[in-house]
Amino acid sequence: MQERRPIEAILFDLDGTLNGIDMDRFLPRYFAALGEYFREWIEPQRLAREIWQATESLLQDRDVELTNAEKFRRRFLRDDPALRDRLYPLFDRFYEERFDELRSHAPTNPLARRAVETALGMGMQVVVATNPVFPEAAIRRRLAWAGLADIPFRFVTTMENSHACKPHLEYFQEIVERLGVPPERCLMVGNDRDEDMVAARLGMRTFWVTDLPIDRGISRVDPDGQGSLADLMEWLRGLAQPDAG
Repeated sequence: MQERRPIEAILFDLDGTLNGIDMDRFLPRYFAALGEYFREWIEPQRLAREIWQATESLLQDRDVELTNAEKFRRRFLRDDPALRDRLYPLFDRFYEERFDELRSHAPTNPLARRAVETALGMGMQVVVATNPVFPEAAIRRRLAWAGLADIPFRFVTTMENSHACKPHLEYFQEIVERLGVPPERCLMVGNDRDEDMVAARLGMRTFWVTDLPIDRGISRVDPDGQGSLADLMEWLRGLAQPDAG
């Protein structure tokens, strides 16, 4: 059997992987908080609808000429640009003033820090490869909730610095280009079989975290490994063995 090239970089998904957030439960609370905060300027149901529509458009857009933040802003309230320009600066205030109130709905995974530190201890570059549909302020706070604010991540994908979304291969390609590491030497770790394991099609190795698994049956890409974060750490140590393939 041909020996596989060593892993130099690990891409960790965030929600459901490094933290215990179940987005199906978290998002309704998030939108309720946004609706209350913006109620003076826009009806909550309309705000939620506009954000969903802009996000759905963003998720489908594979044009890498614009950042995700630029794409979102173009689509959000596009029929009412005056209101958009009035509301947009308030999102930063919301993340500063109110977002932390949702922390109780974001369980901490006690093994997340150990898994990241295991990778760092093996000399690997570590990336937070969360789907970049949130601004940096929101992602940094969720990392803090997970007890990972002080970790020296090589890169964290956000709306502002990314030009595509999962499961498009352009998203993963942009990361490996930033790292200067070929896909064959990268490992994608995530709980979403459809959005994360698709990185294998670029040549990455993959590990499916099954603590909070998501499998819609859309993309039948088999991971190289699967299990809990504890299993991941054992799997990584196995890769360091001389006979690891």
